[in-house]
Amino acid sequence: MQNDDVFLSMRRAMEEASERLFFRELIDVNSKPSDQVFRSGDYQVILKVTNPFKGQIQLFFPKDSAAQLVTEMLGEPVDEIEKIKDGLAEFGNTFGGLFFKNFLRSNGAYQMGLPECRQMGNKKAVSLDRVWVFDLDDVNIYAGIQKE
Repeated sequence: MQNDDVFLSMRRAMEEASERLFFRELIDVNSKPSDQVFRSGDYQVILKVTNPFKGQIQLFFPKDSAAQLVTEMLGEPVDEIEKIKDGLAEFGNTFGGLFFKNFLRSNGAYQMGLPECRQMGNKKAVSLDRVWVFDLDDVNIYAGIQKE
């Protein structure tokens, strides 16, 4: 799995998913050490992958913008934690499917579990060294891949 292919596939998936679901355009992408971007209470979406690699795709949403993003996605005000988690999980599912469509270029199958969304209690529990920071105007979404 080459890093350039992963990065381009992640970027395309974020462009498509954020435009379709949040109606937001991707402005910029950069990379940062994970300890510089997460805070306790942020939302984490985990997509377990068993094929074409074994590991996880992880997405992170700042607590202070998660409800706003899900409200934009659903077209109605959302402030209940369970609804926020459901909306972010749905975004994760869409993102994962688009990632593999781009990564595999229709030349292979993938196997991904249902997304799990939770609020992070301890940011040190995130075992990613670096994450991609996707800038969607005034909101950032973070993503990383953890291989087993």
